Amino acid sequence: MERAMSGAVIQAGDELALLRRRLAEKASELHQAHERLRQLYAQADVERETARRLQRAFRAPSLPGAGGLRLAVYHRNSGCLGGDLYDAFRMDESRFGLYLADAMGHGVAASLLGLFVRAQLETKETANGSYRVLAPDEVLDRLNRALLERELPDTPFLSMAYGLFDARDGTFQLARAGQPAPLHIRRDGEVEVWSGSGALLGVCAGKFACREKHLGIGDKLILYSDGLVPANAEGQPQLTTLFAAARQHRALAIQPLVEHLADDLRDQSCTQEDVTILGLERTV
Repeated sequence: MERAMSGAVIQAGDELALLRRRLAEKASELHQAHERLRQLYAQADVERETARRLQRAFRAPSLPGAGGLRLAVYHRNSGCLGGDLYDAFRMDESRFGLYLADAMGHGVAASLLGLFVRAQLETKETANGSYRVLAPDEVLDRLNRALLERELPDTPFLSMAYGLFDARDGTFQLARAGQPAPLHIRRDGEVEVWSGSGALLGVCAGKFACREKHLGIGDKLILYSDGLVPANAEGQPQLTTLFAAARQHRALAIQPLVEHLADDLRDQSCTQEDVTILGLERTV
């Protein structure tokens, strides 16, 4: 009987030792898996930071001045990487192009789509030593075709407003693809919505309307992303607060005007969306 008990004890000890070894092996495997996850998360953080720096580098840090035109911008990302992008640039000695676009969503995918837009954006056409400045509707049409030709697996919903200002006569041409309607703030204080739009880019083939306004000296134009003004139940932007703020601050120069609009609509704007306001003012 003692031998049987001794054998049982030895067997139990062996089983316990085996269980301990297995537990030690599982603990080691878990530790290795945890370390691998830590490395992957660290790598992802590095990649996100690299993408953020690239996005920030490609985004205009300050908008250049132009003859007869003063520009201003307010921008707020909802996260590390945003989907809003904007730029402004001289076309020649008298014309000036600018745009505001919104790649739907956030993160690396949205930022990569923004880089694609910058790479594919065609604003001039050159031939035989001369050039032709493309109208805003042509710019959107070419960009839309470039997106469709890629046949991306996930539809890259992209909204955009592209404008062209001519300092010779103060005309401003604008084409929109899904972007909210800009505000035209006249020098006399009248605030108007610039109507007309087009389908989102990258969804289907289509044409985009080009509309033209004459900006008088002191007139201002406000372009903004949809994060600034939430939509109502019918999907229409709620413009009451924006209109009131635009009327209240209409006498300010364009940069403080843009900043006041952002402050006044801070509680109303969507915290889950990027917010960008791009303003311009004709000065002479």
